Amino acid sequence: MGPTSGGLPVPVTTLDVGDLPFTTDNGVKVFNLVAEPVKQGIFPGRTFDLWGFNGSGQGPTIQETEGDRVRIVFENHLPEPTRSHWHGLDLPIEMEGVHGRGQKR
Repeated sequence: MGPTSGGLPVPVTTLDVGDLPFTTDNGVKVFNLVAEPVKQGIFPGRTFDLWGFNGSGQGPTIQETEGDRVRIVFENHLPEPTRSHWHGLDLPIEMEGVHGRGQKR
């Protein structure tokens, strides 16, 4: 979720990308994110083979509010290993980025 308006969270709007649904487990939002090959039309009459998430070439939006407890269950259905890079989350460098590389903070 984005900034607040009158104390209420304002959802982030991402054009042409849906929100990832979640369940709740003991107060924790649980999201299931699946990396997989997908076919997607990018231009009229042209379909491309892509690597995407949950059936789309671009990943779904994960809506959260500051203070939420979140668990992301990541399934890799791609033909080779993959990693995730989380925009907007402050994570220890050991949990972020490309294996063997990192950003100095």
